[in-house]
Amino acid sequence: MTGRKRLGIFLLIAGVLLLATGGVFWRGDAGRRGEIVTQTAALEDSMERINQRLQATNLKFRGFRESQSSVPDSVKRHGGAITMEITQGYNKTIRKLEMSERDVKLEIAALKRESTAERALARDRAIPAAAGGAVALVLGAILFLMAARRVGA
Repeated sequence: MTGRKRLGIFLLIAGVLLLATGGVFWRGDAGRRGEIVTQTAALEDSMERINQRLQATNLKFRGFRESQSSVPDSVKRHGGAITMEITQGYNKTIRKLEMSERDVKLEIAALKRESTAERALARDRAIPAAAGGAVALVLGAILFLMAARRVGA
C-alpha cells in the first residue's frame, strides 16, 4: 500500500470521526432544549387556562353590569355598597388574571430566547467539527481512490 493510500485511509477515518464529533456536539445539549420545549408547552397550556378564566370572568362581569340597568332606583340606592363591592371584586379578579397572563407571556418569551441561544451555541460548536470532518472525508476519498502513478507505464 502506498503512502498516498495510507494517508487517504487516515483522512477517511479522521473525517468520519470528526463528523461524528459534530453530531455529538449538536445533540449534546438536546436534553436542555427538550426541557425548554416541555416548559414552553406547559406555560402555553397554563396561559390557555388563564385566558378561559379571564373570558368567563369578563362575561360574568358584563352580565352583572347589564343587569344593573333593570334594577329600580330605590334598590340601587340601598344596595349601592354591595354593587360597588361586587364590581371591585370583578375588577380585582380581572386585573389578577391579566397580570398572570402577562407573567406567563414573559416567561414564554424568556424560554424562547434561551432556546434560540442554546441552538446557536450548539450550532457554533458543531459546524466547525462537521465542516472539518467533511473536508477530511473528501480529501481522504480523493487520495484513496487516486491511482498510484506507475513509473514507466
